[in-house]
Amino acid sequence: MSNARNLANLLGTGSVVPTSKMPTGAVLQVKNTVKTDTFSTSSQTPVVVTGLTVDITPISTSSKILICADVHYSGDAQVDSVTLSLGKGGSVLTGFIADAANNRPRGAMHGFSGDGAGTSTNNELYHSSVQCLDSPSTTSSTTYSVMMRTANGTTTQYINRTMIDRDTTGYDSRVVSTITVMEIAG
Repeated sequence: MSNARNLANLLGTGSVVPTSKMPTGAVLQVKNTVKTDTFSTSSQTPVVVTGLTVDITPISTSSKILICADVHYSGDAQVDSVTLSLGKGGSVLTGFIADAANNRPRGAMHGFSGDGAGTSTNNELYHSSVQCLDSPSTTSSTTYSVMMRTANGTTTQYINRTMIDRDTTGYDSRVVSTITVMEIAG
């Protein structure tokens, strides 16, 4: 007999341990989205990256949600930056962005698509990843997302592709980005 079945029998629950009997810190469920297509924006305010969202319906109001995002991006300027944030319900997850500091952009991740010296970087991809623990205090469906904004609103930033995006066998790969959420027993 397996250890899981022994535990279930000890708890008097048959062959499955109910979520109500799971200890604090146990993973109750996992949801994942893999974005395989591309996205672009020139917005200076954060926008949801289409297709880089995931829905989860927490089992308990005391649960926490661990959000993990892994994002590949590029830009069309030699000196431009991108600010990436985590979103909840279409808005920036305000509990997980940097403190306000005058006019500086605020986010969870920041990337720089360019070398700062004016050298072309139009065939490069950059990468950022982040983890965040949220306390949604609900058992309603909740949508988490990756959000993106450009530094100046006049250039375009891209997800999962290089800026130049040439159709060749040796350059400009297309890649994937992911968002994963895990419900953690509270």
